[in-house]
Amino acid sequence: MDKKKQVIEDVDVEWTSTDSSDSSSDDEELALTIRRSRFEYEFENRRTDTGTSKEASERSRPATTSVAEALSIPPIARLTKPPCRLSVESFLRTSNPRSVLMEEDLSDIRGRFGFPNEVQLRLPFKDERADTVSEGWTCMYTIYFECGLRLPLPPLLVQCMHHYQLAIPQLMPNRMRVFLGLIVLAGVELLVDDILAIYYPQENSKDHGRYSMYPRRKKQVVGKMKNADRYWQDHYFFMHVNEKSMGDLANAFYPLWSSLRNELKKPPPKALLFEEKLERLLALPNREWDEIHVPKRFRASSLWKDFVELQSGIAKRVPSWVDWPFVIRGALRRLFGPPLFIEPLSDEEALIADFALDTMVMEFPNPKDLLAKRKAKKEAEKAAAAAAAAL
Repeated sequence: MDKKKQVIEDVDVEWTSTDSSDSSSDDEELALTIRRSRFEYEFENRRTDTGTSKEASERSRPATTSVAEALSIPPIARLTKPPCRLSVESFLRTSNPRSVLMEEDLSDIRGRFGFPNEVQLRLPFKDERADTVSEGWTCMYTIYFECGLRLPLPPLLVQCMHHYQLAIPQLMPNRMRVFLGLIVLAGVELLVDDILAIYYPQENSKDHGRYSMYPRRKKQVVGKMKNADRYWQDHYFFMHVNEKSMGDLANAFYPLWSSLRNELKKPPPKALLFEEKLERLLALPNREWDEIHVPKRFRASSLWKDFVELQSGIAKRVPSWVDWPFVIRGALRRLFGPPLFIEPLSDEEALIADFALDTMVMEFPNPKDLLAKRKAKKEAEKAAAAAAAAL
């Protein structure tokens, strides 16, 4: 036990996996436990002791025996400098590809999804992956916002992930759709205990380190989601954690990728009104994802409240790669049907036009109001001319 404590508290030691084929399963499990404890210890130490002088850190560091003796519990490791970022990829046994996003993509994401200017975005460095934790930052996948997520993040989502002690990017896209669908259907009525009583998390068998949400008692509130999402794991960026991105729960945000403990899967004690809430949710019409995932229902919920206020009356920025003639022709097609004298759009051009039109939020005036204003203006001009002639 003393040896394990020394390994955990010595923050100058970075464990790097080597060949452990000769180690027993118990040794491997102990090594993974020690490695995870060390990462959690260093993260907490960096967060709470930022700015501590070198002399104070030397005084607070316990004396250790030889490095060889300290490293005799897990498989062989070597001494290196403390990492500036903490990654738990190795003991989670998950594989995260490099991000393929570019700088111009960040501008498109900020404009398309209405990110506040106070929220900083950046691309990962070459040695950073989605499960890399930098203090004050978190990873976000683009597909989450394509599902309807907006900033600041919903408090219900942050609180649930804090309860499970999982990072938000560990959620599979369909599980993000579950959270968003529940918020749209139930409004502000649902509490964290309600979510925990309806669904439980389970690690994805094909993608270790990521989690799905499954309904208890086979009562699916949000139904008929996509079978599979493709090419989303390499579309991610880093977002700064502050009040504009996380709301009032920025301090409750859980940043570290981790494995879910079994005791956290248990449902909470049933609330008095939970059964009534569940039955009311199951009685709602249009609970399929395609019926929920429409701008009108998202704007009516708390998810897009701040987003709509930010974008009210303003055309949301469309990505720079959209060809505007396609958008204009697509709008004419929607208004008047397929054109007779203009070459129709191809399937790809129509897809681009529909995408651009669906992602814009604009307030168009009523034509009757325009005619009334024009008529009033002309009458005012005639009255002014008649008054001038009378003089």
